[in-house]
Amino acid sequence: MSHASPQKGPTVLLIMDGLGNGPDNEWNAVTQANAPRLKALIADSQNQGRYLALRTDGKFVGLPDGQMGNSEVGHSTIGAGRVMEQSLSVVHKKLEDGSLFESEGVKTLEKKLKASGGKLHLYGLLSDGGVHSHINHIIAMAKHFDAQGIPVMLHMALDGRDVAPESAMQYITELKDELADCKHTTLATISGRSFGMDREKKKGWDNVKLAYDAITFGKNPEGISPITEDQIGQYLIAEYAHQRSNGISPSDENVRPMVMQGYKGMGEKDGLLIANFRTDRAKKISQALIDPQSIDPAALEASGGVVFEQKFKQDSEKQFARENAVGMTEYSDDHKSLMQSIVVVPEEEKPKNVLAEVISNAGLQQLHLAESQKYPHVTRFLDSRDKPFPNEEVIEIPSPTLTPGDTFAQCPAMSSAEVTAKLKEQILSGRHDFIVVNYAHPDMVGHTGDFEAAKGAVQAMDKALAEILPLIERQKGTAIVIADHGNVEKMRHDDGKTPHTQHTTFPVHMMLVGGKKTLAPPAAGEEVGLADIAPTILELMGLQKPLEMTGKSRISQEISRAAAV
Repeated sequence: MSHASPQKGPTVLLIMDGLGNGPDNEWNAVTQANAPRLKALIADSQNQGRYLALRTDGKFVGLPDGQMGNSEVGHSTIGAGRVMEQSLSVVHKKLEDGSLFESEGVKTLEKKLKASGGKLHLYGLLSDGGVHSHINHIIAMAKHFDAQGIPVMLHMALDGRDVAPESAMQYITELKDELADCKHTTLATISGRSFGMDREKKKGWDNVKLAYDAITFGKNPEGISPITEDQIGQYLIAEYAHQRSNGISPSDENVRPMVMQGYKGMGEKDGLLIANFRTDRAKKISQALIDPQSIDPAALEASGGVVFEQKFKQDSEKQFARENAVGMTEYSDDHKSLMQSIVVVPEEEKPKNVLAEVISNAGLQQLHLAESQKYPHVTRFLDSRDKPFPNEEVIEIPSPTLTPGDTFAQCPAMSSAEVTAKLKEQILSGRHDFIVVNYAHPDMVGHTGDFEAAKGAVQAMDKALAEILPLIERQKGTAIVIADHGNVEKMRHDDGKTPHTQHTTFPVHMMLVGGKKTLAPPAAGEEVGLADIAPTILELMGLQKPLEMTGKSRISQEISRAAAV
């Protein structure tokens, strides 16, 4: 390990995903958990001038004011060291000025469907959570294509995670009311997001297949009969009861796929539009719908040996969706050959000199580590690119396998013990100048709305801190402990009854451990944001902040009281 600074050990960025700093009350899983190491760390850091409160929402991460942050925008802001306008804001603006419908992707899809007489299959997450999609975008797209005389088949993923867990009927009603005057638009399928929006790279295709079968073939899971739109409310109530009978807190995200009566599946002349703007949970469903034969056979085997039956022969005569498919944004480099995109960020506008790139250009070694559920965040989102930089090692620890309908409340520690074991091994190897590690379980369990499980997740985080932080100090390293947004600190809505499953806008902790530096308090009226993390890390490592980074290092030159004793 080479060093650009006098520090002997690694600089470690430890991200407690979804662990924010909310009011101390009976539904705050952080303050209510038995977490002595975490609580001592917070108190000691505050007493020693090694603590700052971080903002992770709204303008601090390039989102509209009042919009909660999320892991994608959080990690991209951390890595870039600057505030960038995020996809939600970009799509909102393009919708307002009408340019969303003037994009090449939309125009091409319109032209092809008018020529073929095919239908548009519009898939997206139906809520106003603003993390992966927005209901307003779905409504606008449906109205636009309907006005062109193109039949629109709506395939709606139900949320229950970024919004209240049993709120699907509210959004379905809003959707139907807004589209009441549309003559060619039909609700075709509904499905909890845990099915079509699964994001694990190496498994989870059994979940996706259930949504795929509903959309492609008009096929329900075994034992479930199609329903009418008027029966949706009854179906949701039955699904919530089914989830309770399996020991799971009811949530729209786990509602099994349902086909509406009369829907017979996709036709070979049809087209596809994915309305989600966030990339990670749109990848698998779009790949399956466009080109199921391209799915990695090993991943299918790891998912229980599932087989995606192909409806259309992919030859020069029949190119269903491959040439008629559009996504709201670019989901990955591989997807560029599968589908067009509505919002395309020009190469010259993509962030340059991000944290990992600066460290790589300095000839230093770095490690990016997380379990599967947050692996994209410490790689693609943090780095603002699909492939690692030179000298960047990446390690993915498999997350627990969930069968359809299960949640992480059943294993609140998730794979945190395995992440900790690997992290300790890598710190002791002495090979890395910089390490970023994400602990996924506070956020993923917080999304379940299960308070007891959330406390268990916090306690697992406490155990990890107790093992990792002393080791970093013994190795003469420094750790910055943060979160990318809040979640687990608010497990009930203000009524004290309804489970709170979404992120929060509360600030999160920023704590410095090891070394002799302190954190400089913000000036009067100033607030600290996630864009300040990368410049702070670079100063700790003795590296110069690039001009592109507009964030500010928060390191003070004052020696900490703890180090001076």
